[in-house]
Amino acid sequence: MLNLFIFVSSFGFGHLTRTIAIVRNIMENSDKVNIHFIGPNEHCDFFVQSLKTNCKRTNNHVEVKRFQTDQGLYYNKYSLEPDINKSLTNAFEFYVKQKRGKIEELKKIVGNYSNSIIYSDISPLAFDLAEELNIFSIAASNFDWYSVFANLNVKDLKSKEMQQEISKSLHESYKKSDVLIRFPLSDLDSFIPLGKKKIIDVGFFARKKTLTKDEFQRRFKIQRNYSTAYISYGMNITLDLEKLDSKLKQNPSLPVHFFTSKINDSKSDIPSIPSDETESQNWIGNCDYFIGKPGWGSLSECIMNEVKMLLIPIKSNVESQILLQNTLKLGGTKILPQEEFQEMDWVKDFDNFMVPEYKDNIDKSGANTITNYILDLI
Repeated sequence: MLNLFIFVSSFGFGHLTRTIAIVRNIMENSDKVNIHFIGPNEHCDFFVQSLKTNCKRTNNHVEVKRFQTDQGLYYNKYSLEPDINKSLTNAFEFYVKQKRGKIEELKKIVGNYSNSIIYSDISPLAFDLAEELNIFSIAASNFDWYSVFANLNVKDLKSKEMQQEISKSLHESYKKSDVLIRFPLSDLDSFIPLGKKKIIDVGFFARKKTLTKDEFQRRFKIQRNYSTAYISYGMNITLDLEKLDSKLKQNPSLPVHFFTSKINDSKSDIPSIPSDETESQNWIGNCDYFIGKPGWGSLSECIMNEVKMLLIPIKSNVESQILLQNTLKLGGTKILPQEEFQEMDWVKDFDNFMVPEYKDNIDKSGANTITNYILDLI
């Protein structure tokens, strides 16, 4: 049996859901892999519940270890701009001051197993651990934390010194990975200088839907001549769905049915994904449109299912800018300026939006490529 140790970023849920897609694919194709999932408490709970709904072998082949795997940028609630001082302070504590201690903790978790591989999206500590235990390690992502912290706009001397220490630590960790599986929509600026590192470029992938579009429309009694749209702006950013609700009531003949997520804490009448639901891809993937900020997981779910996108630029986020510019090249996408989005006046003209068609021959083989690569290592 292969022991596959999976590290998933503690920042948000996008890294988690795309990793679940890979784990499900591995378990569908092999019974010779034990999955050891390492992540924070809420990720572990979601991971276990998600696999129970889709896989039959979780009891014997899956275990979770609760551990904060990385430290991303810090955002105050409802802010589009990261708090740079808080971000640097937290990252310095995690990646510089606590690094040695955290690696020692991880050695106690992983060190007693043989025939092991590490797959990390995209915790840097996983690669320090892999080198010390002589375990083959795979980095898999569309960016790394080095590229995020190294590109922060830092002005005062003390913060610059802290930024340099963080960047140095992250660079040292990431260079220890044996191979980089590079996701679509990234570029060379998304990672540490890669030098001669082995790179495997893969296509798009996402969790497979468990509901067909017809089943989805019947469940929510959607009229056949209506479009459907999923709208979400992320966990930390305000989204005035009551204003959207008001605009819809002012235009009762508008043939569109909206869905959203509980994370927006809305008091509107717009249906939300239940808070205990693990299969959000059924909502995004069965809609005609996605409206929100660029995030790799959401973008990939849309691309896999040819859901057209109205994307709101987040100018303060380098990763978001790269994702948006590269997504526009694929078709199926239109920019909705942030100010226009927030005012919600675009709603009355929604059925007249001219979003281009997706280009042909978009590579959607990422899950199989990654799965085959890992299984070949057995």
